[in-house]
Amino acid sequence: MSIQNLITSLGINVYKNKLNKFNVSSSLLDSRINSYSAFSIINTIKQASNKTDFNNLISSEIFSEKYACNYYDFSLLMGLCFGVYNLYGFVSLSPELKIQCAKSNLNYTDTMYILNNYKEDFDFYFKTTYGINSDELKIIIDKMKTVCNNDQLFNSDVAIDVGKTIVGIKIKYMDFDLSSVNKNQIKDEIRNGEYINYFNEVNSVNRYSNYKK
Repeated sequence: MSIQNLITSLGINVYKNKLNKFNVSSSLLDSRINSYSAFSIINTIKQASNKTDFNNLISSEIFSEKYACNYYDFSLLMGLCFGVYNLYGFVSLSPELKIQCAKSNLNYTDTMYILNNYKEDFDFYFKTTYGINSDELKIIIDKMKTVCNNDQLFNSDVAIDVGKTIVGIKIKYMDFDLSSVNKNQIKDEIRNGEYINYFNEVNSVNRYSNYKK
C-alpha cells in the first residue's frame, strides 16, 4: 500500500463518525487526488464539533480575505449549497467570485427552492445542451443531495453546470428574496444558460486588491 493510500485509509477510519455527522464524502480525504486539500479537510473536521461548526469553518476558509486556491473550492461551495460535501473536481474560483458568494448566503433551503420551482427549465437546458432527459438529470441532482463515497460526481460537467446555475442565481439576486424575483425572467435565463455565463463572467474577474497578501 502506498503512503498516500495509507494516509487516506487512516483519515477515513479515524474520522468516520464525523464524516457521517457532517455529511462529508470520504472521497474528499483521498490524498491521491490532492494531498494539500485532503489534509485541509481533515484539519477542518478535527476542529469542528458539529455540522453547523463545520459549515462555518468551511465558509471562513473559502471566503477568507487571504486568497488561496484550493483544489476543493468548488466542492466546498457545493457543500454549502446542498448541505452535503462531495467531490466534484477542480474549478478555479477567483477572488471576485468568492466575494460575491460570501455576500449571497449560499444555503440548502434556497438551493431546493431553485431546483423545485424551476425543474422544467433545468430539464430544458440540460436536454438541449447535454442531450440528457429529465430522469437522467434527476439521478445526477439526487447524487448531489446525498453523500457519494465514490467518484460518481467527479469531473461531471452536468453536476458542475447545475452548481454554477444555482450559484449564478444566488449571486445575481443576492439582494432579493428569490420568491420576489420575476419567475419568468429566471425561467428564461436558466433555459438560455445565462446563469452559467454569469458565474463564469464573475469568476473571470481577478480583484486581488480586495485580499490581504
